[in-house]
Amino acid sequence: MELENLLKELGIKEASQEEEVKRVSFTPETCDVWDFSYCDHRFGTKGYLGRIPGQYVQNILYYMEHDIEPTLFYGRITKVVDPMAGSGTTQDVVKWYNLYFSRDIKCFSYDLNPTREFIKYNDLDQGLPEEAKDCDLIVFDPPYYNMKKYNPGGYSDYLTFYKKIFQWAGEIYKVLRPGGCVAFFISDYYSGVSKYKEPLSMNCSQLFFKAGFKHRIRIPAPVRNPFTQNNKFMHLLREIWFLEKYEKEA
Repeated sequence: MELENLLKELGIKEASQEEEVKRVSFTPETCDVWDFSYCDHRFGTKGYLGRIPGQYVQNILYYMEHDIEPTLFYGRITKVVDPMAGSGTTQDVVKWYNLYFSRDIKCFSYDLNPTREFIKYNDLDQGLPEEAKDCDLIVFDPPYYNMKKYNPGGYSDYLTFYKKIFQWAGEIYKVLRPGGCVAFFISDYYSGVSKYKEPLSMNCSQLFFKAGFKHRIRIPAPVRNPFTQNNKFMHLLREIWFLEKYEKEA
């Protein structure tokens, strides 16, 4: 019954056999630009503002475990954490991944405003729960400054936002195992007022370095939605930074 319910939750109508999960083939991205024009309906909630394509998480998990490109290889994953789970995309993908590759990865999802039964309430400002400790991977997709209004009025200024990112980077560092990785999603920000974009991606990555992380690789992940501001198209390039918890040997 548990398997049947899981298969139905993943959008499979006939849930009599586990092999049904594999009827939709998976082909990993083979270049260093991951460009998806749609969200796979099996992952996350349709219409949720800020939902990322689950295909990103599929590829993150795949390349974390498979020795295709040495710069991405980390070995077997046992625990994944999503501290800002949104509509639950990461956990949906982990469920799929476990069935597709016959794995048993645990996933813990948290959010200030849980939208599904498996997402637990947690405020990252206060850290992460004990169960999240010693995880191998954290999928971290925070607000891109005020691109989405996560709180009334958004952030008052960039400095306030950067202080928050640095605080969150520290909390993430605490629960990752040595050598563990955070897949950090971020995009530069254009206010529509100034002719300059705020380089969130570059600045936030520096804050993660200051928190103790080392850069492994950066994957461009273009935003394909036609955002507009003052009747002008906004050319937005989201990036996924793979950052490793680095600890010097004693």
